[in-house]
Amino acid sequence: MNCKTLCGFALAAVLLGMPLHAETARKVTGQRRFNISYEVDENLAGLSSVELWVTTDGGQNYKFWGRDEDCVPPIVFEAPEDGTYGFVIIATDKAGNREPTPTTGTAPEAVAVVDTTAPLVRIDSPVGGEIFGPGTNLEVRWTATDANFGDRPVDVMLSSDAGNTWTSVAQSLPNSGSTIVPLPGAAAERYLVKVVARDLAGNVGQAVTATPVVLDGRAPQVKLTGPKVSPTGNIKVTYEAEDIGGAGLAEIILYYTTDGGLTWNMYGKDPDLTSPMEFRSERGGSYGFFLQAKDRVGNSTVAPRPGTRPELVTLIDNMPPKVELLSFNGGAYRGGDTQDIRWTAVDDNIAERPITIEYSVDGGNTWQVIARNEPNDGIFSWTLPQQTNSNRSLVRVTAVDALGNTGAAVSRAPFIIDSQAPRSRASFDLEGRTPGAVIVRPVQPAVPATPAPDAPVQPPGAAVEQELDQVEKWLAARDTAKLGEILGILDGIIIREPHNGRAYALRGWYYLAKSMYGEALTDLEKAASLRPQDGSIYLNLSKVHFFRSRTMAESDRGRAAEEAANAMRYAEKALSLPPDDPDEYLFSGLALVQMGEVGQGSRERYNTAATRLTAAVEKGRSAYSVGVACFWRGLAREKLGELAAAAADYDRAADSFGPLTEEGKSARERARALRATPARRTP
Repeated sequence: MNCKTLCGFALAAVLLGMPLHAETARKVTGQRRFNISYEVDENLAGLSSVELWVTTDGGQNYKFWGRDEDCVPPIVFEAPEDGTYGFVIIATDKAGNREPTPTTGTAPEAVAVVDTTAPLVRIDSPVGGEIFGPGTNLEVRWTATDANFGDRPVDVMLSSDAGNTWTSVAQSLPNSGSTIVPLPGAAAERYLVKVVARDLAGNVGQAVTATPVVLDGRAPQVKLTGPKVSPTGNIKVTYEAEDIGGAGLAEIILYYTTDGGLTWNMYGKDPDLTSPMEFRSERGGSYGFFLQAKDRVGNSTVAPRPGTRPELVTLIDNMPPKVELLSFNGGAYRGGDTQDIRWTAVDDNIAERPITIEYSVDGGNTWQVIARNEPNDGIFSWTLPQQTNSNRSLVRVTAVDALGNTGAAVSRAPFIIDSQAPRSRASFDLEGRTPGAVIVRPVQPAVPATPAPDAPVQPPGAAVEQELDQVEKWLAARDTAKLGEILGILDGIIIREPHNGRAYALRGWYYLAKSMYGEALTDLEKAASLRPQDGSIYLNLSKVHFFRSRTMAESDRGRAAEEAANAMRYAEKALSLPPDDPDEYLFSGLALVQMGEVGQGSRERYNTAATRLTAAVEKGRSAYSVGVACFWRGLAREKLGELAAAAADYDRAADSFGPLTEEGKSARERARALRATPARRTP
């Protein structure tokens, strides 16, 4: 018999605010002390007491917990430990009617699960420290355990500020499993990963990666620092490189150019990723350098493309100054007289006050200094030593450049220093006659007469012409095996025939091919003075000035603009003279665009450049020259705002260079970038 019914009460317990009825109610709590409320519909006799009985084994055994003497709810219950507790309330009225004490098998009216233990959480992946590239999907895997989990108790969170704040990226996940978290596309961040699990009692357990995962969406930073000059072809190229995104450097790639950036070549990769990187060249000249850096997740700086300016220009000056002695090449001089020693000394990197002058009176076995640290002005007044007599005298002029390379010129033939007047003796016959009427007196040493003005230029002989024809063929074929022989032949011809303009022109061409622009300029200007109607000389002068402008563009824009203007002037001069060469149109256009690159551009110049380069395309002698003309015509049209035409030029340049070459790839990339650029108005 139900005591509540027998006693006439309508009695129910309320556990933690939830009513308990005939069916057993169950609640999970994270508190060990809580209230048990109850409701009583009193009968006529009224309520006398309320008892609380507790079971911890599902109703097998009950223990009396306590009595509510005032019969006013709630009853305070405090669990001694975590566990499952069942409750039964026994009421007694003032007439002595009492509900039966619960026995084995009595079902609890209410059940409370006391759980103060947080869930155990483990992050299986990532473990921390992993590095990801931009746009990566991060897989998070975890395992969480607890006796009182609900259906989907787990959330995943990220923090980019070392755990100060957290952003939820996935919610209501199973207690064990995985989820995919998209990482931002371009940021450079470090993220802590946290997995949070909550049980039904409100206990929270969590796990956080010990170190952040790294999202690296930034390219490394790299900067060339030197050197600007090198005395040898073994250059220690120094640089600064840092991967600011955190992935770490993977590659440092060195590119070089010998034409101011018109074309680029990949030299190689730095094996230890540590400055300096060694660059080797067997010839001197001006080299432009560019570095590309890549990190371990694929972020990269750009590679140079045709027309890209060098980040660093280094002059490899392993060539001595070129010195020529213009006087004291044979002849006779009186001791104590003052004569001018004349010379020329040419070097792109000549030192300040670089000249040392010496003389020898024993054919070069020993030398005495005349002067040191003289300016390179080509003249020095020398008072010849008195009381000296020698027919084996020599003068030597030595020049030094800024890197210590020395060049010297010695008298091509010994000269005489004579400090003693000759004497002669008259003889007489016995009759007192003087044969030949010779008058005897001291004679002063002969002083060389002032050289006569240059004689008219005589055409070189047939043998010389044949030598020059052969040199021209070697130069046109770019026969590198003959370079040493070429210079020897030309030097010999110029010594024998100092007015041979064709020899100077070919030697200037040789120096141009070697990127020795100072020497090339000297010889080509001399050639132009001797052969003023030869258009090929002015074309090569245009090339020299163009390449010098490219090498100066970063360091001295004012001089670079002057060089570009000279390149244009000489190209226009070449166009007005025979022979007709496609390169005349090419370098006229290149010079006009280059003027724009160094701040001297105008719409008129870009239009003229496009016209000249169109002629170069039509007359081009090779696919490569057509590619260069198309690429630079694209630059001109881009400046004019003709973006579609410029993109088409870049595509044609790529086809001409070859789609697999670095030049071809760069041209194609520029075309794609241009097509993605909104149309703009030309300033």
